Amino acid sequence: MSLGELTLKGWKGFDCTVQLWPVTFLVGPNGSGKSSLLEAFALVSHLARRGTLREDLRPWLRGWPDGVFTRTGTSTQVPEATIALRWAKSSYSVVFENPQHPTIRDESLKVNEKTYIRTVVRGGKRFRSFTGEGAGRGLQTDKGEESALGLIARSPKRRQRAQRFIDLITAIEMYSLDADFLRGTAVDSRPIPYARKGTSLVSGFLDARRNDAIWDALLAALRAVQPDLADIETSERPRGVLLKYVDGRVTQLDEESDGLVRAAGMFLVRYRQECPAILGFDEPENGFHLSRLVDVASRLAPATQPGIPSPELVLLATHSPELVYRAARNLGSRMGVLTFWRSREGHIVVSPWPGAELSSQTNFELLRAEGFEGR
Repeated sequence: MSLGELTLKGWKGFDCTVQLWPVTFLVGPNGSGKSSLLEAFALVSHLARRGTLREDLRPWLRGWPDGVFTRTGTSTQVPEATIALRWAKSSYSVVFENPQHPTIRDESLKVNEKTYIRTVVRGGKRFRSFTGEGAGRGLQTDKGEESALGLIARSPKRRQRAQRFIDLITAIEMYSLDADFLRGTAVDSRPIPYARKGTSLVSGFLDARRNDAIWDALLAALRAVQPDLADIETSERPRGVLLKYVDGRVTQLDEESDGLVRAAGMFLVRYRQECPAILGFDEPENGFHLSRLVDVASRLAPATQPGIPSPELVLLATHSPELVYRAARNLGSRMGVLTFWRSREGHIVVSPWPGAELSSQTNFELLRAEGFEGR
């Protein structure tokens, strides 16, 4: 049940097109390209939100800009890099050039076969603009670091029929998980709400408490991780979160275990009112027992629940074969696996494994050998 595809060329050693499922697992050795693929999504979201390459992207985009324009590892630089996302009947693509000072050479947005963003050349200058109702000369730009996607996304009158796809790629959030607790790495270098231990998590609980359906779903998800959790009490003044257990214990949020705090951060992102359309986590397994992690992954997955926002796509980069094995039995055709490995020359090779095929023990052993045991 593939939802779309992502094409990367000249991007950190990639030169391929990969399938995307509602839940897409990324597996492979360290340095094989899993995080680099997540960063491609994050950069597209950055262009939709901020609309420019002028901000310093180094805090969250590793190797920017010199190490990004590569096709065979960091030793061989290429003059341009392409990111293209296809989703249902819509597509967006962007081509960067000039590795030392990156600019946007080409950009295209199509929705239901109609082109909304285009690149034209006039008098030796390259202009990026968009067509459709509401389009005007005021949104044309010949500045190579500015994105027409960002211009159209920030102009409600000009979103028009392209709104769904713009909303999709605007609401992309990728998170990296450090050794201690969940830490949000935002596409604009600011911490994403609800993904940090401390005040942001408290704010997330307070916001979730205002919606009964979201609160019930959040509480049920956290009970799956901590079965003896009886209730959660929130207070505006003083701001705080208390966790109450069936044996009478009462603890503050910052006194809780690393695993529960990390689960809270992930679920608060997943169940918040402005749930990201595309949500990614890099190595979510740290701090979780396997039995709990499988439930976490299943509850992060897209789902249709009345009154509960849901992502359309969840990406999980993992080193746990057992997580993939058990998830395949829970999610079936709703998931897929991409295995990554990097050749000696630095070229990244990606192989797709539809989740439905992993019900076969033989196929899963082949996947384990390819994606987890190395080459």
